[in-house]
Amino acid sequence: LQGNPTFVDGHLAIAELALAKADYQEAVKSLETAVELRPKDPTAHWLLARAWAPSESGRAATSLRRALELNPTHTESLLLHARNLIDGEHYDQAESALDQIFEVNPSHPLAWALRAAIAHLQGDYRREGQYRTQALETSVVRQLQTSSSSASTSQSISWQSRSASSWVWPYAV
Repeated sequence: LQGNPTFVDGHLAIAELALAKADYQEAVKSLETAVELRPKDPTAHWLLARAWAPSESGRAATSLRRALELNPTHTESLLLHARNLIDGEHYDQAESALDQIFEVNPSHPLAWALRAAIAHLQGDYRREGQYRTQALETSVVRQLQTSSSSASTSQSISWQSRSASSWVWPYAV
């Protein structure tokens, strides 16, 4: 970025690395610059919502709301919105957010996993199992489609079978 401080994607990459390391202050710094340079980028606002979430819930909500205003079908923002609604036990609203994701991508594995979490929290274990299976099946298909050319398909299937049998919930809800 020293050679080109207006390179937004560089600021976004720095922010994602900072978020991965839980360095929220660095993430906010990079993301505020990114939003200033590219104010209509929903991804920048979504990342900013994630960066603010641990310390400034009001700012996080404002950033998430802005991301969804810019792109009402921004999948990452809808997933974060659904998680927030689940945390607040607003399951019907969370289901609505997930429905919006399914309109864009009917086989989104994280959306299916969140739907399974809602069913579990509501005590509907039959639906939880169905949604969990759907999440795993869509993850397996995606893994097979994107497996590296160096790994054989049978290795990918074997890995996925082990993963499916020891599946761990991806979100602390």
